[in-house]
Amino acid sequence: HVTGVQTCALPIFDGDGYLFLGRSDSYKINEVVFTEKQLSSVIKTAINQSFELIIDPEYQKIYLGMYDHFDSTLLDQINSAVQDQIDSRLSIHLIAPINTEQFLQGFKIDKFMLRKHFQTLS
Repeated sequence: HVTGVQTCALPIFDGDGYLFLGRSDSYKINEVVFTEKQLSSVIKTAINQSFELIIDPEYQKIYLGMYDHFDSTLLDQINSAVQDQIDSRLSIHLIAPINTEQFLQGFKIDKFMLRKHFQTLS
């Protein structure tokens, strides 16, 4: 599709069989299907900082906007966790600081503007 966002039923299999989770937004980057919630959860566990996750299906990349100060080793730490817990083919392409006020539309962050900003950085 144009957006790269797939709305689909995500199954989970446990030892006893199939569990239906209902409908959920999922993304496919580098042949790996995942949800934003799943990826955010892994990142939150890996680091204890505020961030904005930007998924770019058009360019097949994932970016991370950081609200707080961070050092460059954080990207390796995050990617290690993502690859261990989700899939070895998935990684964050770029991590950079963001200014919230620059991307606010009303009370919410404009993900489209943020994605375009990161596309120009990479």
